[in-house]
Amino acid sequence: MVTREAPHDLGCSPMSNDKVISLFATTLTGWVNRHQQAVIGYLIEENRIFKQQLNGRRLQLSGNDRR
Repeated sequence: MVTREAPHDLGCSPMSNDKVISLFATTLTGWVNRHQQAVIGYLIEENRIFKQQLNGRRLQLSGNDRR
């Protein structure tokens, strides 16, 4: 009977749960940050266009608009 040994080193080691969780958290954080930056950029541009449409006039808000 011939027995085979499993290779000891295949050039990579299994990741521990801590490393997997850390990688996942880092990836999620990066994605959330990029999404927030895109939203902020959109809102900045939207406000610039609204201000341009006002032609220097003040925006008059009613009491209900402020709530």
